[in-house]
This record gives sequence, structure tokens and C-alpha cells, in this order.
Amino acid sequence: KRRTKVAPNNEPKVFSAEDYDGTFFHIKRVLRLLGIRLLCEDRPLVKMLWDAFYWFEYVAIASTAMQDILLVRDVMMEERNFEGALKIFRMIPCIGYLLQAMLKTHNIVYYRSTFENMVNELRSMWPQGTVSEEE
Repeated sequence: KRRTKVAPNNEPKVFSAEDYDGTFFHIKRVLRLLGIRLLCEDRPLVKMLWDAFYWFEYVAIASTAMQDILLVRDVMMEERNFEGALKIFRMIPCIGYLLQAMLKTHNIVYYRSTFENMVNELRSMWPQGTVSEEE
């Protein structure tokens, strides 16, 4: 038998839009560190400054990825032994994560309206008020 979720005082849980917003708190915080501000209506100058900050970080990540790729190439050319292969296998995941981060952040910026629309659609579907056991 399923148990219902109840508040500490044995009353049914009441949901609100603030609960949904709380689920995105950490995500928004990380995106802000990357220079991406979702669901914010900024003035043009503020938006331009945040975009410049994002592109500065994007170029820094891209240059790091290129340096790592060149380092892998150098290791492949100079060390043709087992130790060189181990170095390469330790470096490849880092390069993959860098490239994945670049692609993800670029897609979030390029398709910003789609991401914001998804967040708003899910927010509108979030339960409001008391939720019964069947729901």
C-alpha cells in the first residue's frame, strides 16, 4: 500500500508555485556563474554585459579545450609507450566534458526562449494547493 506524503504535523502537503521555483534555485545559481540568466527581464545594457561575460567564459573554455587537444597530440607524438597511453586516457574525459559544456551552454543561450518556455509550461502544470493521494 502506498503511503501519502504528509507534513511533519500529519497534515496533507500543500503545494505552491514557490515550491516549483525552489527546485530551480541551484540551477539558476550555476547558470548565473556561467553568465546565463534565465527568466530575467534585464535592461538592454545589463543584458549586453551578461552576454559579454558569457562569451568571455565561452572563449576561455574553448581555448582550454584547444590547448588540451594540442597537449594530447604532443603526448601522442612524443611518448609512444604505455605511460603515454595512460596520460592520454586520463586527459580524454576532461576534453569531452569541456566540449559537452560548450555545446550545452551554447544551446541554452541560442534557444533561450525555448528553455524559458519549458520552465514556464512546467510551472503552470505544477500542482497548486492540497494534493490528494490519487494525484
